[in-house]
Order: sequence, then structure tokens, then C-alpha cells
Amino acid sequence: AYTAAGASGLVAVDVKKPDETKELWRVETGGGARGVDVAGDVVYVADRGSGLQIIQKGSVVGQYSEPCIGVQVSGGVAYLRSNLGDVFAIDVADPTTPELLGKYNESFAESLFVVDTTVYTTAPDGSSPNATRDLNIIDFSNPSSPVLLGSVDTNLTYLIGNTFVDDDTAYL
Repeated sequence: AYTAAGASGLVAVDVKKPDETKELWRVETGGGARGVDVAGDVVYVADRGSGLQIIQKGSVVGQYSEPCIGVQVSGGVAYLRSNLGDVFAIDVADPTTPELLGKYNESFAESLFVVDTTVYTTAPDGSSPNATRDLNIIDFSNPSSPVLLGSVDTNLTYLIGNTFVDDDTAYL
């Protein structure tokens, strides 16, 4: 199991025997680890201070310097939710040399979920703290020119920390 542990970085924990868990290793990520995703033997950490940290076998092998607080990997692309809420698509096919593919200007995206090349975010509809949140659906099939496919006003006025999509249903 991997935990984005804030100022403590990324922590890997052996959970084979739940009554005998133990820390395997820890990697400083340079700021505040806020999100984590895994693809194969590569761990991707969203760090709000130092950006995307790419880790294999307990060592940082690559990084992309955009500070971020969320990450999800799909098809060799890491989708980042930046500190300002924009969504970045980063090519991580070679984890040692991540490269920017594209960016979608999203105002203060709060959550991020990816299915293939479709990104689901929630974000305030306006700048007021009492603004309702929209569920936005963004097509990244051409990552250099992402397109908003649709948006739904959720009528929710509080922060939406997570979004999950299963088949044709989004859960907020």
C-alpha cells in the first residue's frame, strides 16, 4: 500500500498480513505529498510543492515540476490536478522523462477521475465560496487541445473531494 503522507512524502507499507503491517520504505517528495496512483511498478505522487514525483523501487526516477494535489494515470499519461485547479496531461510512457502533452484551464478543480482519455472534474461555478459545484467532462483524446464535452450543475455548495465514475454513472 502507498500513502501520500504530506510533509513525510510517500510511504510504502507491507499489508500482506493486516495484523503485522510494516513500513517498507519512505521517499521525500520535496513538499507535501497529496495524491498517489500506481501503474505497474511505478508510483506517481502529486506533491503540492515540488510537482509530480515518479518513483520506482523506492527512488525518484522522474519528475514534472508543476505543483499538484491530484494525479491519476491512464494509458501512459498522468493527469494532474494543479494547485490552481488546472488539469495537465503528462506523457509518462518513459517515467524518467515526463513531458507535457496539454493543459485544460479549469478554475479550481477539486476532484479528478479519468476513464481512458476522458477526465471528470468538479469545480466551483464562479468565484464565490458559496458557488455551486459543476461536474465537468473533458475530452483529452487530443491532449494538446482538450475539449469540454459537457457540464452539469450539481447544486452542491461544498467542496467535493472525490469523484468516481463507473460505467455511465458519476459518484460525487
